[in-house]
Amino acid sequence: MSTNKIIKSTDAKVKEIYRDGLDTITKARYLDKLKGIGDKDPYEMQKSEFSADMAHWPEVTYPDIVNYLVYTQSAYTLNELKAYKSLQGYNYFISGFVQDIGHTCINGKSVFLGKVKHSQRMSDPSLRPWLIVEQDGSVTSAHCTCMAGIGEVCSHVGALLFAIEAAVKIRNSQTVTETKAYWMLPSAVNKVEYKSVQDIDFTSAKTKKRKLDQAIAEDSPVTSGPKQRKLPTVKEPSTQDLNNFFSSLSRTGTRPVILSLVPQFAHMYRPKVLDRKYPTVLSELYTENCGSLQSNELLKQCEEVFHTIKVTEEEAKNCELATRDQAKAKQWFNFRIGRITASRVKRVCRTALDKPSKSLIKDICYPISKTFTSKATTWGCDHEKDAKVDYINTMSKNHINFQWHDSGLLINPKYPFMGASPDGRVSCDCCGDILVEIKCPYCQRTAEISDEVDCLKITDGSLHLDKGHAYFYQIQCQLMVAEVQSCDFVVWTEADFYKERITIDNIFCIDMVERSSLFFKKAILPELIGKLYSRPLQEATPLTTGTPNQQRSPLQEATTLTTGTSNQQSLSSTTSDDGLIICTCQTPYNEEVDDVIGCDNENCPFVWFHFKCAKIKRIPKGKWFCKECRKK
Repeated sequence: MSTNKIIKSTDAKVKEIYRDGLDTITKARYLDKLKGIGDKDPYEMQKSEFSADMAHWPEVTYPDIVNYLVYTQSAYTLNELKAYKSLQGYNYFISGFVQDIGHTCINGKSVFLGKVKHSQRMSDPSLRPWLIVEQDGSVTSAHCTCMAGIGEVCSHVGALLFAIEAAVKIRNSQTVTETKAYWMLPSAVNKVEYKSVQDIDFTSAKTKKRKLDQAIAEDSPVTSGPKQRKLPTVKEPSTQDLNNFFSSLSRTGTRPVILSLVPQFAHMYRPKVLDRKYPTVLSELYTENCGSLQSNELLKQCEEVFHTIKVTEEEAKNCELATRDQAKAKQWFNFRIGRITASRVKRVCRTALDKPSKSLIKDICYPISKTFTSKATTWGCDHEKDAKVDYINTMSKNHINFQWHDSGLLINPKYPFMGASPDGRVSCDCCGDILVEIKCPYCQRTAEISDEVDCLKITDGSLHLDKGHAYFYQIQCQLMVAEVQSCDFVVWTEADFYKERITIDNIFCIDMVERSSLFFKKAILPELIGKLYSRPLQEATPLTTGTPNQQRSPLQEATTLTTGTSNQQSLSSTTSDDGLIICTCQTPYNEEVDDVIGCDNENCPFVWFHFKCAKIKRIPKGKWFCKECRKK
């Protein structure tokens, strides 16, 4: 995330704009929030434009805070924010981490900008939350430079709200001296000093907040923590005394945590998992020196690094064992960082190497930040176990010694830059080892399986997996990485069950590896080693304009902020592990086979629709609105 910073040069001051570091969807939402204050960005305003005078602050109350953090509708999910954890933002406020609150009025709305210290990293630059508040105290919108703040709610936004609420209470209170007792507010803390245990106030933040509210209401001083008791004088132990004490503890048969800090006993506390060897997490390839290299120099460096990336058989085996919970295991995300996984291999094979998709590069390099849930993914995950049960019951009837085995992330030492996570592996006496890949299409969840399922088509009078579909690429990649000859492709709905055995296509796989290898060296490694595609102040993506019938594809929209007229919207769709999720059917966008149309309502929650779902055969003339938007 970029931060505001002034860089002085001999000719002019060049300002790094915070919003230019945001992705397309987030930036569009950020600009939308600024419309209410005349498109002025609090991060770009001068300090002199804000005032510390609290006399004109709107009366923000606790119900206003709850109403915003919990009950406000999210612009992304259209559901209530329900940020209950952000209500604990008073912890930051009461600890003195909220500082430099500035206030100004724009178009009749109050704008607040403040600083909030990191709770665990006090030396790091402060986070910068801002708020837009109506004069009646209701909060219109907010933002913060932390990752959670992109979603418009975080603990730092909550902390700023609680600080404003307390200040307004003091301003409105009557005091004996008629002087507002702002001294009651927690003092700003810039550094946390080390203290002896007896000098630490262990009073909880919740209790401190209650005492502060009580003191403001009664106009009385805030009581401090519990009174210190006078401790008995104890002679400082000698080294021998400590050694005897630690030895006695070690013989108790328990594992006192204090011994983990004593050198002669620390080895007893070393996690066994640390003794196992695992593949390198590719994010560790980053070197600061490469962050300033030009692209040509960086590519030369990438070529050298590519040949150093190795995975042993032992490391691959330990990786698979440690990630059998797949998305529930943190290691599953870590080992996927920078590796071309089966679910993305089609996009990799189809993207242009001279101008690769930035969204695809970031999906591969930062999979932890791209987690996604929707009705379609939730339904698929919830019913995958049902499909698994039906598959096992069907296969057990006709196969001797049939067994199911869960699978983790597979990495083949021959292709250390690739990975695959099949849903399972099965074995039997008659067929040997087979992979299993299960799909539960949400759009056909109650229907019988037919070619209406977008990944299936009729060939020679029978239903088969479309060889141009991303799922075919996914399965071929799984077979190649696992070095297995066949995979059972299962499609499950509440009304039907379909199974097709897919065999490995060696010629297809050779081409896939060649394309993936080139993409890894020319697109993924430059990002891993030198952050080529996430450097600040990259050249802006050209703005485009168009007419209703000159639509861009959803994948183009995902990486380019477009302006113009009909059907030229900022993308509201989201990326999942299977690709870009679009339409009311909430399925991944297939650039090769999907015909899509964009809704002209700029607030449409879906934006892009399949022709089939929209019940049209061609793009109509003029503006087009989806069924839901037509109702409005």
